[in-house]
Amino acid sequence: IRQAEVTSQGFRTQGLDPYEEQSAVSACFGLGSYIFDVNPAEDFDPASARDDRYAVKEIRNGTWLGYKYFAFDEDAGEGKRMTLLLTLTDCAPGTVRIWASEPKQCFTDPEQPRTLIGEGMLKGTRTTRVLSIPVTPLRGKKAIYFEFISDAEGPVCEAESFRFTVGE
Repeated sequence: IRQAEVTSQGFRTQGLDPYEEQSAVSACFGLGSYIFDVNPAEDFDPASARDDRYAVKEIRNGTWLGYKYFAFDEDAGEGKRMTLLLTLTDCAPGTVRIWASEPKQCFTDPEQPRTLIGEGMLKGTRTTRVLSIPVTPLRGKKAIYFEFISDAEGPVCEAESFRFTVGE
C-alpha cells in the first residue's frame, strides 16, 4: 500500500474552498513551537448549536503552519484583490508571512513554500481580532503556509481560523 500525503482537505480531493472559514488546527504541516488546543463542546448533538473552540496556541518565533490544499478559482485574479482574513489573538509584536506553493508530486517531496504572497503585522495587544492581509491573487490548487516572526521570548499569537476573500 502506497503511503498517502497528509493534507488538510480530507475527502475533498479537489481541494478546500478558500472562501470558507478554515479552523487553524486543521494544519497538516507544522514546524517550530505551538500547541493544538481542541476543546469541543460537551453537547455532541449534531442538530444543536455548537460552541467549539479550536485554536493553535503558544505560537512562537520561527513557527510554520501549513494547510494543503485549496482550490482557488481560475478567474479569481483577473483584476481583483485577494485578502486573507486571519482570526487571532496578538500576544507580542511581530509579523506573519503568508506563503503559497504548488501541490507536491510525491508525498516524500519536501515542503516548498516558495512564493511569498503577503505579510501582516502583529501588534501585541493581547486582543482577539481579524487581521486583514492583502495577498497576491492565487489560481488553481495551492498549499498555504503561515510563518510567524517576532523578537519576543514567549508566545507570538494564538491562531483560530482564516479564510480568503476576493473583491474589486
